[in-house]
Amino acid sequence: MSRFKYIIFLIILFSFNCSIDKNISEQVQANLVIENSFSKKLIGQWVPEYYTDGWVIEFKNYENYEEYFNGEGCGGYKGKYFVDDKNRIKLQPNPNESCVNKKRLKENLCTLQTSPKSLYSDWKIICGNSEYYSVKDQKKDGTILYINSIKTIALNPNGYFTKDNVAFREGPGINFKSISCGVEVAAYNVRMNSLPEKSYVFVIARTTEKFKVKESENYWYYVKPYTGWHSSGCDKKFGWIFGEYLERREEN
Repeated sequence: MSRFKYIIFLIILFSFNCSIDKNISEQVQANLVIENSFSKKLIGQWVPEYYTDGWVIEFKNYENYEEYFNGEGCGGYKGKYFVDDKNRIKLQPNPNESCVNKKRLKENLCTLQTSPKSLYSDWKIICGNSEYYSVKDQKKDGTILYINSIKTIALNPNGYFTKDNVAFREGPGINFKSISCGVEVAAYNVRMNSLPEKSYVFVIARTTEKFKVKESENYWYYVKPYTGWHSSGCDKKFGWIFGEYLERREEN
């Protein structure tokens, strides 16, 4: 090969390598954008839907997370997470952690999904049989929700107590059937056709119009009761309570 041809060959080879490097660089940058966008959606707290206790997952940044138990328990642990090429999230507890969620030993691969049927949040992650909902993507106050074709206004959920023994109904009216609940009384499960005074409920939404019941005029509220650790729960998770029998929980 002549000197001239050799120089031309080197120039072509150099240009080809630069083109490959550029394409690889652009692909890497594109992958980083996708990965960072995905991880950005993850950062924050993920909780059981309308929870009062249970395991909470919090993604701290693009690689670290914590999982801790809200309630009686050993606390929690720290770990790292990884996102694979199928956008699955692998949770990896740090070595020598003493308070790891036992489910995480089997359910350490999670997927991110939208949650169109949830009245709590627009996004959830599913880890095995467990679902965790994004706190930062909760339904905003004032969002219009249709619950069994009934137009309501979201209240993003708020904690209330019952002011008296009150019926927990299948619909927004006194003609709807009461829902039976097992409630905790002195650490025992007791079945009742009403919720006792001072029962804690999550208020999810209210009707857009007020209704009159006897001498009172108020909204009907769509709620999920918390019946206690030792209770069997209600026959239906969600139902309606007339607003006259609810009071807002005082924040500490």
